[in-house]
Amino acid sequence: MDDQLPWPFAEPRPGYEFDVVIRGYDPHQVHELLIRVEKTLDGTAAERIEADDVGGAVLKVRLRGYHRGQVDAALADCARRLRES
Repeated sequence: MDDQLPWPFAEPRPGYEFDVVIRGYDPHQVHELLIRVEKTLDGTAAERIEADDVGGAVLKVRLRGYHRGQVDAALADCARRLRES
């Protein structure tokens, strides 16, 4: 994925898919956070993101956003991956 593409053209990374619901997390914020995680994990991040930052991320809720439970599960997985790296 090219991280320069704006939502809705960019796809979530790494391999996460989220349902769009009436009130869910802001897709743009979710994408930005997942991109930061992926760049940290592959060593290309200008500034590392820590597992606690992912777990403590506060995401805006908006109309037609990503399913909160699915995003929360993905972020928990990302935090686990960061702790193991």
